[in-house]
Amino acid sequence: MELIKKNIHMDHCQELAYTQISLEEDQNISDQKPDALRVICKKADVRIAETKVLDDSVLIKGALEYQVLYLTDEAEKRLCGMSGEIPFEEKIYTNKSCIYDEVRVAARAEDVTIRLINSRKINIRCIVAASVLCDALYDEEVVTDVENPAACEILKKTLAVTSIALDTRDIFRIKDEFSIPDGYPNIYALLWKNIRFDGLEFVPMDGRIGIRGEWTAFFIYEGEEEENEPRCFEMSRTIDGYLEVPECRDNMILRVDWEPEQEQVEVRTDYDGEERLIGLDMELKLFIKLYGNEELSVVVDAYGLHEKLEPVMKEGTYRHIIKNDCGKIKLSDTYDNSGEAEQITHILHADACIVDEKNAVTENEISMMGVVHMELLCKTEEPNEPYRCIVLDLPYKQIVSVMQLTKDSPYCVKMCIEQVHAGIQGDKIEVRVLLDYCLIAYCQTVEPMLVGMEKVTENGQDKSLPVMSVYFAKENEALWNIGKKYRVSLNDIKEINQINADVLNGGERILIAKEML
Repeated sequence: MELIKKNIHMDHCQELAYTQISLEEDQNISDQKPDALRVICKKADVRIAETKVLDDSVLIKGALEYQVLYLTDEAEKRLCGMSGEIPFEEKIYTNKSCIYDEVRVAARAEDVTIRLINSRKINIRCIVAASVLCDALYDEEVVTDVENPAACEILKKTLAVTSIALDTRDIFRIKDEFSIPDGYPNIYALLWKNIRFDGLEFVPMDGRIGIRGEWTAFFIYEGEEEENEPRCFEMSRTIDGYLEVPECRDNMILRVDWEPEQEQVEVRTDYDGEERLIGLDMELKLFIKLYGNEELSVVVDAYGLHEKLEPVMKEGTYRHIIKNDCGKIKLSDTYDNSGEAEQITHILHADACIVDEKNAVTENEISMMGVVHMELLCKTEEPNEPYRCIVLDLPYKQIVSVMQLTKDSPYCVKMCIEQVHAGIQGDKIEVRVLLDYCLIAYCQTVEPMLVGMEKVTENGQDKSLPVMSVYFAKENEALWNIGKKYRVSLNDIKEINQINADVLNGGERILIAKEML
């Protein structure tokens, strides 16, 4: 009996290791910069430059890139900035060999502390949280049919599976150039820059993936004119582009993890030779997976009608996406400034990032929790404290119902910021944040599946099976088991006994008549 087989191509993402790397370094303020009085804003990002997979570990090399905006210790207080990086190298030991697997490292900066030691030196402390992720691909073989159905009887069932059509990496590049606002002085030196990607959306299409969203860039710079107050401005541009992906179809399930890979900012001269242009060259590293849900009719048991055959069974692991959901979370809060000594006149910039992400799975639901950390750079009316940074933490929790979900079900969540807004209302500051999330949840089953049939030599008992007999069924006994015992076609049993049921009542009498060869 020849079997028709099919391979189901699936993937499995596993966290092989997690570690925390403590970094601390003292940095001197350049002699060309004024003394520091107070740190106003700080920012730190982790960049992984190299990942090397070893037999039982992964070697990573990277750097913590930081920015500091401080208030100068001068008679007329003004802003000044400095930046730098702290390189690091770490060997992360894994719980298995992954030298032949597709491995990537996800790293982020946590608990960033930047403080003044004195007016000429700062201290930087940070914990780099790094996870080693392994994207493994595997095949499970199933039998979908037989080539000679007249010689056997087969039992089928419907198997819901999700196969992976594409697992790849790509780069989406953004290049832009814009001029500073009219009436602003030429750029002498950039003091602070912050670029944020908001509301990125990836849409599957025929032959391509659409990318939608927005990037927002905020700059503080020192002008060429001799003036104490720096200039700041914000620029937003929409992202509307495509990636050519021939394997993509608009009915596929798309999962994209992304992270900023490269960010270059440079001051350029305009047509008049004045430094009034800013050029951006940014790259997003994309981890792309394309899935397709399908329902297969698979053979789970079989027996021969003219010869004794034993099924060969194998335990397989099958995945099926049961939830592919995107949604939004709205957050708001109010900061009361009425009791502060320095009254805020306006907000220069509002920035936010997601920290302390924790997801929990219970039966039939997923809880997504975390904190949106906000920093508001504000201008005050106090001459000795002209700038302040207000810090707000907005916790969030979103519960999504997912039927068939268990505590051990695989899932993935991508949470990102779509909008950040802060405004002054009297003595209060009102902030609003809009979050986007994408959730993919799987139902994972492990069950035996038929993968082959073996011919077995008949013993005396098999040869002595009567040509015709009467069988009394047990309660809720499957007709399949009776046919398999006597090696008789199910259609013949139903036709002789004039029944259509596949499950019999207790005591029901069945006439069995074997075909004579």
